[in-house]
Amino acid sequence: MAKLVIMRHGQSEWNAKNLFNGWIDTDLSDAGVTQAHQAGSLLAETQIQFDFAATSLLKRAIKTLHIMLEETNQLYVPEQKHGVLMSVIMELYKG
Repeated sequence: MAKLVIMRHGQSEWNAKNLFNGWIDTDLSDAGVTQAHQAGSLLAETQIQFDFAATSLLKRAIKTLHIMLEETNQLYVPEQKHGVLMSVIMELYKG
């Protein structure tokens, strides 16, 4: 049976400052990197095997995915980046 795993990126530098990111390409904070490792470790315990991975175009999402794939020993999984996976545009609320 096919399974779909949806994961949000780890905390960004702006999240740590209680700012809204929107499409601004902020990096993961140190806590966000730790969160991504923890999420990947939990996924590794399930022994789930991925056929492919998809992520948005934002580095915080890409880095979260790469950390998760590293934690699950699945760096070989084909990866696609899609703009459609980016957050809803909320330009009025960024910052």
